[in-house]
Amino acid sequence: MKINKIAIWILLLLFWSGEVAAQTPYFQGKTIRFVVGYPAGSTHDLWARLVGPYMTKLIPGNPNTIVQNMPGAGSAVAANYVYGIAKPDAVLATNTSTLDVNEIASATKRPESVIGMHFFSPANVMRLLENVRGEKSSKTTIATAMTVGRRIAKVPVLVGVCYG
Repeated sequence: MKINKIAIWILLLLFWSGEVAAQTPYFQGKTIRFVVGYPAGSTHDLWARLVGPYMTKLIPGNPNTIVQNMPGAGSAVAANYVYGIAKPDAVLATNTSTLDVNEIASATKRPESVIGMHFFSPANVMRLLENVRGEKSSKTTIATAMTVGRRIAKVPVLVGVCYG
């Protein structure tokens, strides 16, 4: 799969260890950035603008949300941006129901850090969250995605890569 088919990258720089109270100071005054590789007003942009504020209300410290649009080359511009700024231990999560997480991971330098987090629509109502593990997704990446799902009041389930 070519990188220009990547629908959306969500950069989650969340470190979930210790008690919730211990996390509050870390996230206070911080901003979580959603990088969308499509133009403002697109379905992908609207999804990020709907889910972003909802997610951050459930994170200790109530961080701010920014949706940053980077259209061009079918998300290649956004993906390259994410690779350049992500910390080495960051999880690179994609919200996709049709793209192969293994193919997305193969386009990165850190396939062990890539996982799918498929929110069902409407995301603010539906509680199910499919965490799609790739062939090379690490145990830490999987555990992080599952923990994030529980922390944002979703019911996370771990699934493998399959069509749809």
